[in-house]
Amino acid sequence: MSVFLVISFGIYFSFANVLEVVQRTEDKTLARALLDREIENLRSLAYEEIGVEGGYPAGILPASRELIYENKQFTINAYVRNVDDPFDGVTGGSPNDTAPADYKVVELQISCANCLNFISTGITTWVGPEGLETASNNGSLFIHVFDANGVVVAGASVVVVNNALNPTITIYDSTDNQGNLKLVDVPPSINGYEIYVSKSGYSSAQTYEPGEASNPNPVLPHATVATQNVTELSLAIDKVSTVNVRTQDFFCDDVGGVKLALTGERLIGSGPDVLLTEKTIETETDGELVLGDLTWDKYTFLDMTSGYDMAGSWLNNSLVVDPDTKQNLFLTLHPDEGNALLVRVVDETTGELLGGQSLVGLSKIGFSDSRLTGQWQISQTDWSSNDYYSQDGNIESEAVPGEISLVEIAPGTYASSTNSWLISKIYEFGTSTTEFNSISWEGVEPAQAGQAPIKFQVASNDDLGTWTYVGPDGTGSTYFTSSGTALGDYHDGNRYLRYRVFLNTENVNYTPILEEVSLNFSSGCVPSSQSFWPDLSTGTYNIIVTKSGYLTATSTVDASFGWQQAVVEMTIDE
Repeated sequence: MSVFLVISFGIYFSFANVLEVVQRTEDKTLARALLDREIENLRSLAYEEIGVEGGYPAGILPASRELIYENKQFTINAYVRNVDDPFDGVTGGSPNDTAPADYKVVELQISCANCLNFISTGITTWVGPEGLETASNNGSLFIHVFDANGVVVAGASVVVVNNALNPTITIYDSTDNQGNLKLVDVPPSINGYEIYVSKSGYSSAQTYEPGEASNPNPVLPHATVATQNVTELSLAIDKVSTVNVRTQDFFCDDVGGVKLALTGERLIGSGPDVLLTEKTIETETDGELVLGDLTWDKYTFLDMTSGYDMAGSWLNNSLVVDPDTKQNLFLTLHPDEGNALLVRVVDETTGELLGGQSLVGLSKIGFSDSRLTGQWQISQTDWSSNDYYSQDGNIESEAVPGEISLVEIAPGTYASSTNSWLISKIYEFGTSTTEFNSISWEGVEPAQAGQAPIKFQVASNDDLGTWTYVGPDGTGSTYFTSSGTALGDYHDGNRYLRYRVFLNTENVNYTPILEEVSLNFSSGCVPSSQSFWPDLSTGTYNIIVTKSGYLTATSTVDASFGWQQAVVEMTIDE
């Protein structure tokens, strides 16, 4: 049975392939017969009638028509051009040909909607006038199409429209192998020829009407054709690119529905400048947005969403998009808490974000803070309402919101030498690429309470499984006793972390008080070379940036206008 089935299927598919070849051959024969018939019809026309309806040279041939032939649906597209043969000179050349329309070339393209695997085909013929040519008062329009690198683009679709003439002209054509479309012997018109260039998978380009309110002085105005002159116009298109945009927070969580102002640098008008790309985009609810039709340019993305501030990105103000490329763009946002400042540290020579870590100091009267670029922090300032995992029963978290202390065993009296503890809730950092930098805290540590009345251990994992609390040497026998101590590399590469805080006193009349604990970290969701401050009070701040091997850089910024950005340039210390 198996052998029989193999042989049977082999015979069946061979027969099917033969039928397919026969059908395709028959379809090609029908198409060829239709084209031959069209050529015979051309021979019966007067020379002046050979042209496209509404196009130029004008004539009676439809630009496109459908035919049903042998139950097949064919479409025939017609293209007619005047040809300037160099045998008697060319227009604008030496000698100058004042009658450049020496003859016409006619191209017929045929396609089939319901044929099997039909490949569009065509036929070309040349048609000459019966008598001698005469001098023309028309001109010529030569259109050149090239890409971003100046390489010619063959096969680009070109549409030329002139509504200022009577009758109006609409020409559908394409560039040749040299990226040119030469329209010979077309009527004169001042800024009358509208040109649109496109190609599948490419950007588009066009001319613009001068004097329009939105673009009064276009870089490429509609073309002018003068009597017995050649107008040459160049337009650039290239393959479009894709940018995958993701908006997220410092913990890799999606921030969806973010509106961004997308602005390029290429101009379509000057005096005033009018940009080719200037629009508003919005990420989906999952924070993702695919921009799959971007033309080559340098783009700026600016957050326009109320409720969030731009807290960093993986670009320095602009993203360079080359033709036919794919890039990922991550934008980090933070809830709007009033005035905010984003400091970007860049190389003075290249203008690019400066790699490695820089120390950014921010200060004004009554305020001073320093942060390393590429780091963020989580903080806890309130443990009330059981906002923690567990404790031993000797920690007071409800009496004063915003702080924890030892439980009073009598008014003003606390248990001594208890080593009381509280374990925090679990903090998730969104990625296993996290590097944990340091632990800091603020509070009251009375000298009467003894040495290290507040101390910490930290535990982490990547699977919410085992929690092993360790100190700065990676063992359970040591503790973090000084604020700002580095966590070491014992926790790097983990996604989840929690801390255990210990409160102790040697004097029953005193208790340590913890008001805030912070964990500094870096990860794939924390943009490098940048520092962000939310919730700043109004005023002018001084910025001081230091980095090994570079000169100290200073700047000032007025944090009185909501979100602000400061770009600090660093110079190599030579």
